[in-house]
Amino acid sequence: WNGKYVDALNVRLELSAMARRLGDPESMAHALVSELSVSCYSGQLSSEAFETIRLEAEAVLACVDDAYLHKFFLAHMGWNEVCRGRTRCWAPHMQWTGGLPKGSGTLK
Repeated sequence: WNGKYVDALNVRLELSAMARRLGDPESMAHALVSELSVSCYSGQLSSEAFETIRLEAEAVLACVDDAYLHKFFLAHMGWNEVCRGRTRCWAPHMQWTGGLPKGSGTLK
């Protein structure tokens, strides 16, 4: 990976703080999903920290009707599991539980 991931890691906290100040679920969802996606490529989050942010992102995504963001989130959840060697336990969760956009690929 190149230096841009390091820059993204440095900006992620600012982005999350800005989203919290704005107070709308869509901004927060984008900030959290971005933080998780960057961490997949940089390996900067422990499993516990990743799980904490994942749960917060899932809660916020439940209020956001953006199929692209839901799919981007799911793709990175799967990639995180692949990188951590846990594909067997994650595979059953990678099923759609509803139609788009209402279900938007929420996890079972």
